[in-house]
Amino acid sequence: MNSEFDRLMDQADGQLFKVFGSAWCYTGPAGTPVVPDLSVCISKNVQVEGADGLFRPVAALGEFRLSQIAKPQGDAQIHNATERYRLDKRIDSDGLVERWSLMPVR
Repeated sequence: MNSEFDRLMDQADGQLFKVFGSAWCYTGPAGTPVVPDLSVCISKNVQVEGADGLFRPVAALGEFRLSQIAKPQGDAQIHNATERYRLDKRIDSDGLVERWSLMPVR
């Protein structure tokens, strides 16, 4: 962490993911790296603001802590016992958490 603020926000994110996150396995687009116990917050049917200021609907949104997976990549997959998603488009990042639109994988 670079600053006291970053340290405090990382602690807050830890609590957020502890309450609202769930365990997922991350597999990179080429099959590696594999992160077996990644905490991800999934939101469904949300609206996100684009760079143009317009809102667009996102069926599934995943939030990833960069301290757990330093560089989430498009076309990577996350799965648990009942669901599987592909990381589609990077929405934004605050330097500690990245948000991605997710596409269900059947």
